[in-house]
Amino acid sequence: INRKGYVTHVELSGIDEESREKIEKRLEKMGIAKMSLGKELFYVHPKVWREFEEKLPKLSDRDPLLVIERLGIAGPLFNELYQRGLLYFDAKEKKWKKA
Repeated sequence: INRKGYVTHVELSGIDEESREKIEKRLEKMGIAKMSLGKELFYVHPKVWREFEEKLPKLSDRDPLLVIERLGIAGPLFNELYQRGLLYFDAKEKKWKKA
């Protein structure tokens, strides 16, 4: 896992299938969380995943830049998901949701 705390399936797509499968198995053995949203697949460091899952539901900020800042180490993951349209802010419930 890179310094962002996650790797996308797309980032692994340039690798031959056999090598990619070995990398995926190694990541799973390391306890890396596998997150699937729509057609997107992410491998996320457990600490980043924990921060994301614990903090995001508690945030009612609509501004993505504030959310990124408040999420700390999970901020880059939030930003990636938001930029890809995989997260949205529900104004009625005042919380972020997975698309």
